[in-house]
Amino acid sequence: MANGGIIGPVNTVNAAVAEIIHTKTASGSITTQPTTNSISIGVVAGGASGGSTSSGSGFCAGGGGAGGLISNASVSVSGGTPYSFTVGGGGTGGAPGALGSNGVNSTLTIGCTVYTAIGGGGGGAHCHGGGQPGGSGGGGAGDCAPWRPGGTGTACQGNNGGNNIYPNTNTGGGGGGSTGAGSVTGPGSVGGAGGAGTDLSSTFPGSPITVVAGGGGGTGGNTAGAGGTGGGGRGVKGYAPTVTSESGTVNTGGGGGAGLQPEGLSRGAGGSGLVLIKEPGSAKSAPGVWSMNAVYEFVKQGEWGGFNTVSLEYLIVAGGGGGDGDRSGGGGAGGLLTSSATVVQTAYAITVGAGGTGGSTPPAFPGPNCGSDGTNSVFSTFTAIGGGSANSAGGSGGGSYNPGTGGAGTCGQGNPGGPSAGDAPHYGAGGGGGAGAAGTAGTAGAAGNGGAGLSNSITGSAVLYAGGGGAGSFGGPVGTGGPGGGGDSSGSATVRSDAGGVNLGGGGGGGWTRTSPGLSGAAGAGGSGVVIVRIPAAAAPGSVAVAPGANSLATLSPSGDKLATFTVSGTLTL
Repeated sequence: MANGGIIGPVNTVNAAVAEIIHTKTASGSITTQPTTNSISIGVVAGGASGGSTSSGSGFCAGGGGAGGLISNASVSVSGGTPYSFTVGGGGTGGAPGALGSNGVNSTLTIGCTVYTAIGGGGGGAHCHGGGQPGGSGGGGAGDCAPWRPGGTGTACQGNNGGNNIYPNTNTGGGGGGSTGAGSVTGPGSVGGAGGAGTDLSSTFPGSPITVVAGGGGGTGGNTAGAGGTGGGGRGVKGYAPTVTSESGTVNTGGGGGAGLQPEGLSRGAGGSGLVLIKEPGSAKSAPGVWSMNAVYEFVKQGEWGGFNTVSLEYLIVAGGGGGDGDRSGGGGAGGLLTSSATVVQTAYAITVGAGGTGGSTPPAFPGPNCGSDGTNSVFSTFTAIGGGSANSAGGSGGGSYNPGTGGAGTCGQGNPGGPSAGDAPHYGAGGGGGAGAAGTAGTAGAAGNGGAGLSNSITGSAVLYAGGGGAGSFGGPVGTGGPGGGGDSSGSATVRSDAGGVNLGGGGGGGWTRTSPGLSGAAGAGGSGVVIVRIPAAAAPGSVAVAPGANSLATLSPSGDKLATFTVSGTLTL
C-alpha cells in the first residue's frame, strides 16, 4: 500500500498553521487563511461623549456610555475569503449645555450575517435630558426627576447608565460599560463612576488592545466620577481645585467623561471602536487517514466501500409564490441555490417545489383571494425556500399591496418584494423579489416590476431563473415580471395575470382592479422549481441514474459531464 498499510488514500500532509490575531483600528477587510473555517470575533462600537452643562446651571452631567461589544468565540467562515468590517468613531464634544453625542456603530460582515455593535449612548445634561440609550447607556443628570435616569444599554452588548439619585448636588451618573452598569451618584457631591469594560486578553492573546468598552464618569462637585476600566474617561470635578474630564481611550469604545462648559472644563469625546479577529492555529495533519472508530461508523452506516464520494455542481430553484387577487403585489421568486459539493455515493430523494396558487376575486374568478407561497426544492442537505406570495416572506419575498415594505427574502437565496406607498389614485403594489434583485416599489401612479432573476450556465447554456412577479394596481399601469420567469400582471379584470415560468421558479403576476365599473381580477400562479446536478466526467460513477422518466440524464459534449435534470420530484442515484 502507498500508505504503508494505513487505511486511507495517499496523503498530502498539511503543514502546521500559526494562530493569527487581527487588531483592526480602522475600517477595511481581511482575507482568511486557506485552512481557516472558524474565527473568534470581538466587535466594539464607538463610545459616546459625556454630557455637558453650561455656566450657572450646576454641574449635573452624565458620563458617555461605552460602545456595544459583541464577543463570539466561534463564527464559521470559509478559508481564503475576504470579510469586510467598519470601525465606528467615538461621539464628539458639543456646545455647552447639551447631551453627549452617541458613538457610531461598528460592523463585521460574515456571509449574509452582519454583526453590528451599537454606538454608546450620550451622557445626560442638566435641563436637557437624561442619559441616552446605546450599546451601553449614557449616565443620568439633572436636578429634576425627568432628567435623572441613565440611558438603557443594548441587550448582550452593554449595560445601563447610572441614575442621578442625589438631585441638587452637582453630580451626574456614570456611563454604562460592557461588563457593568454605570454607578449612581453618591452623597457629598460624588459623581457616578463609569461601568467596567471587558478584558478580552484570554481570547485575543498578544493583541495590543484587549480591555475595552468602559463607561465614562459623571460630573461631581467634590469628587469626579472615575472612568470605567476599558478606556472610560474621567468626569469633571467642579469645585476648586477643579479637575478636567478625560476622553474615552482611542480604539477601546470607551465613553467620554462629563464636562462643565464654558468654564474651560469641556466634556470628553468617546473613544473610537475596534474589531478583533482570531484565526486559530492548527497542528500538522494528514487528513486522508481514518481512525478505526471512523471506519467502523462508515461500515455500520453502509457508507464504506472504498472512497465513495462524488464531487458535483448543483442548481436548486424552489417554486415561485403566487400573487393575490385584487390589485396585489407580485409573487416572490423561488429561492435559488447554486454551488459545488462533495457528497456520499448513494441514492438521493429529490424534491422539486411546486409554484404557489394565484389568488382570485369573485364573481369573475371564484376562489380564495389570497395566493399561496411556493414550496421548497431539496437535494441532499441543500434546501431552496419557496417564494413568498404577495406581502409574504420566502426565498424571495412577495410585493406589498398595503402601505409598507414587501416580504423579506432569504439570505443567499433571494431578495425582498417591493414596497408600496398605498396612495391614490392607482395604489400601485410592489413587484415580487427575484434572485438577482428586489422588486421595485409601487407608487400612487403605477405598480412595481418584478425583481430580476439570475443567469446560470450549469446546463452548458446561460438560462435566467427565479424572476419576481409584476404587480397590479387600481385601474392604473401594471408591473412586468422580472427576467427569469416572472409573470406579468394582466392589467385586466377579466384575464388572469401570467403565471411564473415553469421550472424557472418565477413569481406569479399580481391581480388588477378595474375602477369603472368596479371589478377585480385574478393573479398568476408561481412557476415550479427545478433541480439540476452536473457531475464532471472524471468523477461520474457508472451507476448514475434518475427516476421517474419525466426527468432526464444527459451526457454533455464535448466535456462528457453527466447532467441530471429534475423537473418533477424523483430519485438521483450516484
